[in-house]
Amino acid sequence: MNKTFKTYLFAKYSINDDVADSIISLLSPRKISKGTVLLRQGEISSYVCFVASGCLRSYVTDKKGKTHILSFAPKEKWIGDQLSMIRAEPSMFSIDAVEDSEVFLACHSFFEKMPAVYNNFHQVCIIEMLEHLRLMQKRILYLQGVFGDERYLDFMQSYPDLAVRLPQYMIASYLGISRQSLSRIRGKLAGTNIYSKEN
Repeated sequence: MNKTFKTYLFAKYSINDDVADSIISLLSPRKISKGTVLLRQGEISSYVCFVASGCLRSYVTDKKGKTHILSFAPKEKWIGDQLSMIRAEPSMFSIDAVEDSEVFLACHSFFEKMPAVYNNFHQVCIIEMLEHLRLMQKRILYLQGVFGDERYLDFMQSYPDLAVRLPQYMIASYLGISRQSLSRIRGKLAGTNIYSKEN
């Protein structure tokens, strides 16, 4: 786990091994079984997660009990409701593990202590938040006006490994289409270079 996180840190930041070790010391490593819920919609978040292996997802459940997937967090991605943690407000979504996963948990104190460990921490956070915002804006635009096959192709570009690892119903939920529509899209793309086989 530490090796994966160090690889991420060295790629993202200009730091040495000692600083990487200091950052890791502020985090709590956990092994999470598939199906484990880390945050329930309406709860106050206690931490955000860095995924060292496996995959987590965020999702909302509507009044009819239907699940709508907001995002996936495979290896080397962060996921969590930082605003809920900082403001002690109920989270708008849930988070669980869709695969057996290894994660590092970052609680509120991590964000308080990090600037002393890494001077450019706030700048990096701003850049990453802007990148996340752009992804959310792109996702909203796709859900509002792009055909399902284009959404699926974008999903495959964004999450190439997940396209063959996740069950079809999760991908369909993320894309905002039915499983039947996803099957038709995959069938249409069968035999092309961009097609990934059915789960």
